[in-house]
Amino acid sequence: MALVCEESSLGTICWDESFERLTGIRFRIVGRGPNTAPGRTLCGDPTLRELYGISDLCLLSQVHGCTIREFSDWNGNSACLPEGDAVLVRISTLHESSRAYGVKTADCLPLVAVAGDWVALVHAGWRGLAAGIVQQVVRLLAERSGAHELHLLVGPHALQSSYEVGADVIESFLRQGVQPKFTPSGQPERFLLSLQDTLVALVDRQGPIPIQWY
Repeated sequence: MALVCEESSLGTICWDESFERLTGIRFRIVGRGPNTAPGRTLCGDPTLRELYGISDLCLLSQVHGCTIREFSDWNGNSACLPEGDAVLVRISTLHESSRAYGVKTADCLPLVAVAGDWVALVHAGWRGLAAGIVQQVVRLLAERSGAHELHLLVGPHALQSSYEVGADVIESFLRQGVQPKFTPSGQPERFLLSLQDTLVALVDRQGPIPIQWY
């Protein structure tokens, strides 16, 4: 992923120009940095309106699960967000509205998946990956779109060298027939898990739709 970045009062804003050209999706990754004003949130922030013409931002109440929400699940009340870890939206509706959609992450994987006229935004940590949220999203996009290719962008997340988990996490994958990508951390019963390599392994098992990675 070749990101273009700029600084703003919200923090560092980044995007991938090739992904936007190929998919027609305008997306932004907003990194909260030391210069971000304390207590400042994205919801209702005037900078979003000034920079991108966004009137409202829909964020899920994330629970590290595998619930996928659709556009119609949100009632427009920012104080009452639906529970889930992925949102599915028809692209044509995005061009007709000034509303935007997003997910929040710290160590977890933020994903943007596009197939035909559909886009999904996904929040996926180890719990979500083990529960199958990405496989569900890929399957749902393939069914809804009928497309022959999926564009999948992986945003910034914790690298394997700093993502230490216990044996219980590894076992949670194995119990579901998933082989996570990990190495011993050097500490007893502790491992360094690669979220991205595990993600790739999970998606590659899905088939038959080809994946274009970013």
